[in-house]
Amino acid sequence: MAGKQSANSTGMSIRRNGRIDFLRCLFAVIIMLHHSRYVLGYDNSIFIGGSMAVEFFFMVSGYLMMNTVPKRCAADRKNGTKPEIGSETWQFLRHKIRAFLPEFLIAWCIGFVLVATIENYHGVHLWHVFRDDFFELSLLKMSGIFTGGIDGVIWYLSAMLLCMAILYPLLRSFKDLMTHIVCPLTALMLMGYLCQTEGSPRDPTKFLHLVFKGDVRAMAELCMGVVIWMAVQHLKKVNWSRLAKNLMGLAEIGLYLMVVQYMWDQKPTKTDYFYIFCLMIAVLLTFADTGALKTVFGRSARTEKITSFLAKYSTALYFSHLYIAQHLNTLLPEDAYSARLRAAVYIIWSLANGFVVMGLAFFARKAAPAARRHLARLFVNPEKKTKTSPAAAAATASPAAKTAMAASFAQPVVLQDEDRAILSRTGSASETVHVTTSETEDRKKTLGGRIRHYRTKFVYSIRHYQFMFEELVKRDFKQRYKRSVLGMAWSVLSPLLTLLVMRVIFTNFFAKNISHYTIYLFSGNIIMSYFRESTKNGMRSLTSNSKIFTKINVPKYLFLLSKNVSALVNFGLTLIVYFGFCVIDHITFTPKMILLVYPSLCLLVMNIGIGALLSAMYVFFEDTSYLYDVLLTLINYMSVIFYSIDSWPTSQQRMFLINPIYVYIKYFRTIVIDGVVPSPMYHLLCLFYALFYLIAGMLVYRKYNHEFLYYL
Repeated sequence: MAGKQSANSTGMSIRRNGRIDFLRCLFAVIIMLHHSRYVLGYDNSIFIGGSMAVEFFFMVSGYLMMNTVPKRCAADRKNGTKPEIGSETWQFLRHKIRAFLPEFLIAWCIGFVLVATIENYHGVHLWHVFRDDFFELSLLKMSGIFTGGIDGVIWYLSAMLLCMAILYPLLRSFKDLMTHIVCPLTALMLMGYLCQTEGSPRDPTKFLHLVFKGDVRAMAELCMGVVIWMAVQHLKKVNWSRLAKNLMGLAEIGLYLMVVQYMWDQKPTKTDYFYIFCLMIAVLLTFADTGALKTVFGRSARTEKITSFLAKYSTALYFSHLYIAQHLNTLLPEDAYSARLRAAVYIIWSLANGFVVMGLAFFARKAAPAARRHLARLFVNPEKKTKTSPAAAAATASPAAKTAMAASFAQPVVLQDEDRAILSRTGSASETVHVTTSETEDRKKTLGGRIRHYRTKFVYSIRHYQFMFEELVKRDFKQRYKRSVLGMAWSVLSPLLTLLVMRVIFTNFFAKNISHYTIYLFSGNIIMSYFRESTKNGMRSLTSNSKIFTKINVPKYLFLLSKNVSALVNFGLTLIVYFGFCVIDHITFTPKMILLVYPSLCLLVMNIGIGALLSAMYVFFEDTSYLYDVLLTLINYMSVIFYSIDSWPTSQQRMFLINPIYVYIKYFRTIVIDGVVPSPMYHLLCLFYALFYLIAGMLVYRKYNHEFLYYL
């Protein structure tokens, strides 16, 4: 298989196939588009036959399952060990589950909150829904123990795992018999049974007296994956000519195009079986690693990174779209919104939700070792550990970390004038602040003691590096307006010009039923601009200052705080203009406006937390900046900046509370325009979002603090 090496459940290293990763993403998108039938109706759905794309995933899973068997057999022969089939099967299944578990759990939780919000579940009803759907997390849905659930696509995982639990031990015990006789016959007979009794292999949750239709479908197609593996071994032994390779490449592309075209406009019929076998041959040619697509998906590092990203995204997208499709018409009724608009909202929302799930799963995997250690401290007696020297730690570092560290120290460092000035004035402050008294160590053993310890350490660090912090803020201002004619005046002109453009464009469309529309626009614009500037600058706070903290040992969060302080100063200057417009628009100033300090401080705290998360992600994953630009566009349109939702149903208005920027904008408008104090719910939401993102950001920042140097 072509692509990057990774470890499988047996401990062996296998190579990823870039074409398979690309096709996984393609078929995941097709499944997502097929489920638009819940939004548009079955006959009007996009890719009306797209449910057949699941066959691809079953075949690939069967091939990969079989691919581990001969390697494990060879390892047993080499080591002279007798296989323990039961425990090995459990390890294999556990490895499979761990591969998708973060995306699955995160997508399920998001789906439950989303459905409960849209359907307005509360109290006892909410508990009953949670109780009935919770067992979906057991992945035993296709065993028949329970029905229903939040995320209907889980049937695929349940059926796959149940069938693998039967097939894998048989393949390990009777490899030759299973691959040459049992699996081919099983695939043919089960497909024939479905063809004669059901007419089509789809509709997986239909019960066939003993098992679900999806279980039969999974068993048949996993066996087809085993047959594919056997055929690939024979194809790879042949030294094919260039003509034969080109013909196989054309056949591979043609077969995939035939299958995709069939899924575009054909409902389930007995013809499905012909195209399933066409898909089987196409997958066989893909795994055989021949043909034109092999050249397209070469083994370059850039191609591997792209296809690996697509594979991860396909998993997140598969788990995170169906509940949106099933409940979108409740949020956007058919009689009030056009089919085209609902389809566009469904597609954009599903794609964005896939990125959210993938990002959260990334951090969940990073945080999993620390979480396991904390749980072990709670439930397992601690063992004495010896200290590891820095040299030993460096010796045991991963090869990627060693390579990145060596490359970073091998590169010459070119300092700008501002950076050189900061370094020259902070040489005496290069020691890290340590609080090492025995009294402090005892205090850190309790939660309250830890909070007091880190608070003391943070305050002392700020005082200790006060000059450096001031110089960083000054440098940010100088670099921001360097070679600019108007200089700091752009802090005021930029939001004014943006307000002017939005005022001209949106007045005729949205201003009719909104009082003080200019202030209404300005309130949303300045908060969104402050959030965008603060988080985007915070995202690059580590990479843009790496020349400083790679030379002296200083707290890295100072760079993040300096970016946020610079953005806060710009926000303060914009507020002066904002209040000037309030005077022009005849807004009455009341003592209640003092409360605007509260959402401003909460927004500052939230920006610091999000900036910490983004800066950590950006060090390891530079594509974060592009993904975040897309997310900012979505947040901008979902923050109710230039339109009003007051006339919308209550259930739809509650959906916007998921967006913290909308909460802060609503708080501002309620005080300034309406002249009333927001409800306690908005006060709690402001505080919740601030603390949630700050704690999440600081935990991630603290965990990976010592790894940043390896990648910068």
